[in-house]
Amino acid sequence: MDWSNSKINSYTRGPGSLFFGHLNFVDGIDLRMEMHNILYGTFGAVNKGHWVVLRNYDRTKPSAVYDKRAHEGVGGSAFQYTDIMVRTRQVPISKAVIDRLPVKTGYDIENTYIYYFEWTVTPKFGDDIIELDLPTNTVVKPTLGVPELTVKYTIDKVHPYRLEGGDIQYWMALAKYNEVTR
Repeated sequence: MDWSNSKINSYTRGPGSLFFGHLNFVDGIDLRMEMHNILYGTFGAVNKGHWVVLRNYDRTKPSAVYDKRAHEGVGGSAFQYTDIMVRTRQVPISKAVIDRLPVKTGYDIENTYIYYFEWTVTPKFGDDIIELDLPTNTVVKPTLGVPELTVKYTIDKVHPYRLEGGDIQYWMALAKYNEVTR
């Protein structure tokens, strides 16, 4: 097949490409920049990201309500945490991905999402993502007070997307709905 006239070649080379001159003939696509543009918007395009609170737990530091016998928090979080405000892109898991099981009484399809984060954010297994009730397309970072907990997701799996040389380009985190309220 002659790749010189292929669609892939037209995306990555020359003026008028889909990436508005961010590319040169050697580097290809800068995924860090593309993720930033998706989350914050660029060139008049509407941003696709939204603000959340990422609650990073430090599992080496038990909180004041940690019960050593039960190995859990009583009346609060078991570990000390830091809340950071970050932009993310939330994408629901396709129902086609879930194993096709016969629907039985009591069977529940999980409320699971993939969250995409910039390379500077470091989500970990067990961290929480707290959704915020903000106006659509809020780009300016809101001030972080005590978040009003309406919807919380717990990170179940984390995958750093790496390219040549091992540099992280962005993070993907699989998070499941958590019914616990604080």
